[in-house]
Amino acid sequence: MVNTYAPFATALYELGQETNKTALFMDELKQLSDVWMSEKEFVLALNHPKITTVEKKEWITSLFKGKIDAVLLQFLLVLTEHGVIANVSDIYLAFVNCYRVDQNIEEVTVETAYALDESRIQSLKEMLEKKLNKKIELVIKEDASLIAGLRVRAQDVVLDNTLVSRLERMKEQLSEK
Repeated sequence: MVNTYAPFATALYELGQETNKTALFMDELKQLSDVWMSEKEFVLALNHPKITTVEKKEWITSLFKGKIDAVLLQFLLVLTEHGVIANVSDIYLAFVNCYRVDQNIEEVTVETAYALDESRIQSLKEMLEKKLNKKIELVIKEDASLIAGLRVRAQDVVLDNTLVSRLERMKEQLSEK
C-alpha cells in the first residue's frame, strides 16, 4: 500500500534535518496528531468542502501561531492548501517512518502471555538488535490466550514460539498421520 502522505512527511523530515529541528518537529507533530485524534469535529470541519481554504488557514493560524514552530505552522498551511490538513495523524505516522528508516530503527511487536520484567525485555531487545542488525523499538502486548511463550513480529518476519502455536503444529502433524 502506498502512503499518499509520505511526500509531505518526507519534505518536513528533510527540512527538519537541514534546520536541526527533526526532534522538535516530531514532538510537535505528535502533539498535533493527538489533537486531531481527540477533536473529531474540528477535523470534520477542516475536511468540509463548504468551508473555504482561506477560512481553514485562518483557523490554523489563530489556533497555533506562537504555540508551535513557525516552520511547522507554515507546513500546516501548505497541508491546508493541498486539502490534506485533516490527515495530520497519518502524516505524523509517515514522519515517524522517515525517522525510523533514517535512523535504522525497526519497530518489533512482542506478544506474550504474561508481563515481562525489565531484564527480559532488555535481553530480548539486545538479541533482536544483533539478529536484525538494527536498533529496535519494542512494543510489548500481553495476551493470556497464548498460554506461554512469545510471538515476535518484525516487518515481514513472525517468530511464533507460543504454546498455542506448538499445540496447533502438533495437531496438524497428528491429523496428517
